Amino acid sequence: MTETRALVLQRQSARRRIAGGVVVTATTPIAAAIAIAVKAPFAVMPLIVASIYMAIAGGVGLGSVGVGIMRLRKATKRMRELEDARVPKARLLT
Repeated sequence: MTETRALVLQRQSARRRIAGGVVVTATTPIAAAIAIAVKAPFAVMPLIVASIYMAIAGGVGLGSVGVGIMRLRKATKRMRELEDARVPKARLLT
C-alpha cells in the first residue's frame, strides 16, 4: 500500500471518528431526557444515573471529536508535504 493511500485511509478514519463523536454528543441529552421522562414520581435515582451518563458520554463524544480532528490535521499535513516534495516549486523569473 502506498503512503498516499494509507494517508487517505487515515483521513477517512478520522472523519468517521469525528462523526461518531458528534453523534454521541448529540444523542446524550436525548437519552438523558428519556431516562428522566420515564422515572417514577419522586425518584431520585434516574436523575443521578442520567447526570452520570451525560457526563461520561459527553466527555467520550468530545474526546472522540478532538482526537479525530487532530488525526485529520496530521494526515492532511503529511499529504501536503508529500505533494510538495513530488511537485517542484515554481521559480520566479524576473
